[in-house]
Amino acid sequence: MPTWDSLPPAIDTGSGPLVSIIVPNYGDEAYILGAVESVAAQTHDAMEVVLVDSSGVDWLEEMAAEVGGVRYVYQEPEGPAAAFNLGVETATGQFVGFLGADDRFVPEKIERQLELADEGADVVYSDAYLRETHGTSRMTALPVTDPATHHVDFVLKGGVPHSTVIVRSSCLPEEPFDVSLGTGEDRHLLARLFASCVPAKVPEPLVYYERRDDSLTSNWESMYENEIAGLDDLLDEFEELRPYRRRLEGRALYKRGKWALQAGDVRAARRSFWEAMVGGDPSLKTALLFFVSLLPFGTDRAFFYLERVQERLR
Repeated sequence: MPTWDSLPPAIDTGSGPLVSIIVPNYGDEAYILGAVESVAAQTHDAMEVVLVDSSGVDWLEEMAAEVGGVRYVYQEPEGPAAAFNLGVETATGQFVGFLGADDRFVPEKIERQLELADEGADVVYSDAYLRETHGTSRMTALPVTDPATHHVDFVLKGGVPHSTVIVRSSCLPEEPFDVSLGTGEDRHLLARLFASCVPAKVPEPLVYYERRDDSLTSNWESMYENEIAGLDDLLDEFEELRPYRRRLEGRALYKRGKWALQAGDVRAARRSFWEAMVGGDPSLKTALLFFVSLLPFGTDRAFFYLERVQERLR
């Protein structure tokens, strides 16, 4: 059982607004302590961690009982959306953030984001560092060019890592995450938040986002179905998105191809990229990944380097 001697007696004793960070656990307990340590190390010292545990890990509950500002709640496994919803319900902070068990905050993250919140922003995110097998690279998040239409830009382009986000608690609906979506629930929520709240971005990496080989799902078809379900819901809710339906459906096919390529199903990836190009997303990045899928070998490394180039061109 791990020890938590590295943590202070309490992390919620500082001045300023209390910021609650929700950390779900379902079989990721080997990474949890590092996530909590990165929250405890924040230069803003009024912090709260809400551990939503779906694996029944005794030491997590013991740690929460001994460290002030760490709260523990158990939930039967119902998926990430339900875990995050329970975390939001449990949180007591004026701001709420989200952190994957294997992701890490840089020490100045919350302090830098609260500076923009003090200027009137409701939802603040940042760039991130992406760590994966081939190395570490910078993920450049979507810039805020027009707050009034940022939700449209986000739905069209994506590019906001959810572990970088903090949001005013008052902006969150009663059940923020749509539990009917098996994946993509974070993007669905962010689109709605950007439509109703003031967004802002810190243009520097404030989170280390880990992409583990064992976290790459082979269930890419289910992910695509959830992507389409979330898209249909947003198109129903926001009339201003409807002229982009064909483009968005093509982008969903592009994402299906990326997921299939990451899962090693090159043939399915090739088919998805082709359907995207002829069906609504004839972009250069789609064409390039289509040609990557034609390579006889080395598709994973070519995909990695192409992703890095696209990040720099965002």
